[in-house]
Amino acid sequence: YWMVIHPPFVLFGYATAIVPFAYAIAGLLRGKFIEWVRPALPWTFFGIGVLGIGVLMGGAWAYESLSFGGFWAWDPVENASLVPWLTMVGAGHLMLIQRKKGVSVFSLFLMVTITFCLVQYASFLTKSGVLGETSVHSFTDLGMTAQLAISLLFFIGLSIFLIVKNFKKFPKQDREESSTSREFWMFVSALVLLMSAFIISFSTSFPVINQIFGTNLATSGERIDYYNQWLTPFAIIVSFLVAIGQFLSYTKTDMPRFWKRLSISLGLSVIVTVTMSYSMSIYNPIYVVMLLSTSLAAFANLDYWARILKGKIKGAGPSIAHFGFGLLLLGILVSTSQSTVISSNSSLYDISVLGDDFDNNENILLMLDDTLIMGDFFVAYRGKRSEDNFIHYQVDYMTMNEKGVLELDFSLYPFLQLNPRMGNVAEPYTKHYAHKDIYTHISYAELEDKDAKPTSEEHSIVIGDTIFTRTSFMVFDSLDRNPQSSFKGLSENDLAIGAHFTLFDVDTKAHHLEPLFVLKDRQYSMTVPDSLSELGIKIGFEGIDPEKENFKFRVVEDQPKFNDFIVMKAIVFPGINILWLGCLIMGLGTFFSVIQRIRRN
Repeated sequence: YWMVIHPPFVLFGYATAIVPFAYAIAGLLRGKFIEWVRPALPWTFFGIGVLGIGVLMGGAWAYESLSFGGFWAWDPVENASLVPWLTMVGAGHLMLIQRKKGVSVFSLFLMVTITFCLVQYASFLTKSGVLGETSVHSFTDLGMTAQLAISLLFFIGLSIFLIVKNFKKFPKQDREESSTSREFWMFVSALVLLMSAFIISFSTSFPVINQIFGTNLATSGERIDYYNQWLTPFAIIVSFLVAIGQFLSYTKTDMPRFWKRLSISLGLSVIVTVTMSYSMSIYNPIYVVMLLSTSLAAFANLDYWARILKGKIKGAGPSIAHFGFGLLLLGILVSTSQSTVISSNSSLYDISVLGDDFDNNENILLMLDDTLIMGDFFVAYRGKRSEDNFIHYQVDYMTMNEKGVLELDFSLYPFLQLNPRMGNVAEPYTKHYAHKDIYTHISYAELEDKDAKPTSEEHSIVIGDTIFTRTSFMVFDSLDRNPQSSFKGLSENDLAIGAHFTLFDVDTKAHHLEPLFVLKDRQYSMTVPDSLSELGIKIGFEGIDPEKENFKFRVVEDQPKFNDFIVMKAIVFPGINILWLGCLIMGLGTFFSVIQRIRRN
């Protein structure tokens, strides 16, 4: 169902960007640089809400149904949808400044046009196929690369031309804003969002830059660590600005009154920061500062709604949205910085032989019905069941009671979606608690082919040659020209030849086989194959060339039987529900703001 609801919301959010863009272009063409803002404002915040929900749905989809190992992987396609949302939020806040103070006209035009051009760029990235090697999203070249590039360049060129042409006509502000005014810090927040969008866009564009200029640019180290390192400072700045914004006044703020209003929230935030840092062992300075800023963003906006707005819903849209945003960032900080991989391999098998992606510190191998310790649990793989194109695996999580007996806590059912055309996809299964999630997905599993037939190969060899199979090899040692004593069912009138083979299995254990070629009653020929049932191998004569002393044999080998096992990864995400609660509250607050703007218009 995620595929049904997530893409339409993102595309609808993209589509809403054209409305403020069209108003802005009309304003530039007609020389009405202020009048267009009023009708464009509700559409802008509506787009913020719709596209924001679409982006968050993508995160929820990745967390619930994909094996990203979390809710956000900084995948290029994810980034392509996030960046226009960031600039759209900046544009919406610049519109509020313009409506209130009549300033920031140039910045507003710039932000609105950049937002729409970024939507065009997102379409180019996802539909041109340029991200095919760097994104887990399966997008190929749809044959529209030239059209998409022309459309993108046209709207960029149109925007630059009209802004430059009208630049000298833009209304100029009489004086600089006070550094204590609300409009000043709203403008700063818009710039911070724009800088964040630039950093994400630049790194996401490495495949495009490499293709155009023949370079080999790439993010340094792990992609998630790279983006987190660059963007955490911006998240801290935005959090502090979200916290103080509504306590500031337009034009100039009475600072003693400002600090008095903010003091309760600041005190609570310090207490929460110290408590959580100590209890969760958060000692990284930048994480501690972000913990303080996000806590302050949540407490300050909740306090503003409760004390200043008297708990009324009317006019509370911004406070509710900012409160949710603070919780969202707080949930991101706690769940990512404190996430723990508990699936360290405690089996006797080295799973690194499966490939470079299989780390013994992060993946555990479970044989069928074996029980191993994993974190605070004992886990056991209980089997699998097939249903249409899905294979569901049952993993039991158990704990030991006071009597030393294992008791079942819960069972998880991660599964594989079989797709011969696109490749098999592992989908996770999550145990939800109020304070944490235990996220489990299959890293590797042997897929038994029910319709597989034994292999049959013909070999033309001479004495001393070797035949190799998948699980063994056999040496043609000699011929026995009088094998009557070795085989039953031969009469005195029969002529027979036996071929002596020594077969060595994977443990280098020797086995002996002797297929027979028989001339029955000296009139017609027949073959008597010999087999080794434990290895599923059978060998028999196919023919003899007396002149060349060449012998033909057919080797039939059953499909190898594997012990049923899985390799899985399990991650604990503490505080993840803070993130989801923040998403919900932020979305509600945004749409309350839209309704408020529509009523005012």
